[in-house]
Amino acid sequence: MLKGHGGVTIGSEMSGGVRNVTVANCVFQGTDIGIRIKSQRGRGGVVEGVAVANIVMQDVAHPFVITTFYTGKDKPTDAFPVDEGTPRYRDFAFSNITARGARDAGSITGLREMPIENITFSNVRLHAAKGFTCTNAKEIAFQDVIINAEEGPALLTSHTAAIDTTRLRTQLPHAGTALVQSSD
Repeated sequence: MLKGHGGVTIGSEMSGGVRNVTVANCVFQGTDIGIRIKSQRGRGGVVEGVAVANIVMQDVAHPFVITTFYTGKDKPTDAFPVDEGTPRYRDFAFSNITARGARDAGSITGLREMPIENITFSNVRLHAAKGFTCTNAKEIAFQDVIINAEEGPALLTSHTAAIDTTRLRTQLPHAGTALVQSSD
């Protein structure tokens, strides 16, 4: 994919759900976003079983954008009752991925009432101006992941639970800056 808006995009209309999607063996060059999975409150649906493997990204501004807070006028800190219009994201696997020349390493942004859950990144190498952010997410695992951020922490979390960073590292540490920083 060359100089498009997104390398691979799923959403934003998700009311029927999306299941068991595989993306493999791709090169993204100069796209705004690499992997983009998006929805918002009111659209409902379950997105699960997404597997992305063997991807190379060069000069992709945002390698990963996974959000159920796509165009809402509310804030990610707001919570609403769960109903049929609440989107649910779970069970994603990202492996053997390299991204260089990014503005940020990526982001996961769920809803307070329905966190994005069970995402695994394995053998992923990201070099970006800023690190990866996780907001309203749980059960996110970084296995053999290197995030080299030019400034700030490699991973910034907010309202998260069960984030496994035992196999997350950086080759670009910054004095006085933790590898993982929570803004809770």
